[in-house]
Amino acid sequence: MTRGFEFFEVDFLRAHAHSSDNHTEHTRSGLCECFYCTDIFEFENIDEWTDQSRTALCPECGIDSVVGDASGLPMTERFLAAMRDRFFDSEHDP
Repeated sequence: MTRGFEFFEVDFLRAHAHSSDNHTEHTRSGLCECFYCTDIFEFENIDEWTDQSRTALCPECGIDSVVGDASGLPMTERFLAAMRDRFFDSEHDP
């Protein structure tokens, strides 16, 4: 792991679980974040869903890597970068 040294694998797995089947959780979220492109945006900006309208797609990049602040996850650039490094190529350039 590179930039996310203070996070543990269990943190990543818990966070990743919040990125699917998340419609109900997102309706309780004010802010959402995408750990693919690292965009942070308001819930109202989500206009596309997949998995029978249960999983949010990022309004910036269209990837299903969106988590909301109702999840209790850190809404920080450092956590997003660590998630991106864990689940996508660490050389990813959004």
